[in-house]
Amino acid sequence: MRDQRPPERFAPHKFASQNAVFSGVWPLAHFDRLLPSLTSSDGDVKCEMRGELDSMRRPLLLARVQADLQLQCQTCLQSMVHHVDQEFTLCVVKDDDEADELSEEVDPLILEDATGEIALREVFEDELILSLPVVANHEPGDCSVA
Repeated sequence: MRDQRPPERFAPHKFASQNAVFSGVWPLAHFDRLLPSLTSSDGDVKCEMRGELDSMRRPLLLARVQADLQLQCQTCLQSMVHHVDQEFTLCVVKDDDEADELSEEVDPLILEDATGEIALREVFEDELILSLPVVANHEPGDCSVA
């Protein structure tokens, strides 16, 4: 699988029904909602996704996101690296009722766009935001103050 720039938008039903796969890289600077939490926009975000249909023929998106995020340690106020290597599975559903039926192993992705497409970068950005610690701190022994 060769890294390439992922598409901005894609149709998850088509992607999953074709068992499609991609791997790509985005510059960290393109993740606008994430940037205010970071001390630097340097670096890249590597993302991978493959599609398949579940037993009820709903699109499943099996994904992985990797990045090194620069955060501010709340003890010493110096920059620190928060390494993200997160795997996640999304099931595309049409509403909250269908989302409630999903097992705990998958997260719902409610498709609200009338075109049937989703903004791919936003899916990975959501996972990066969810990976942020509540309070950023160096590992014990690595902080210049503690």
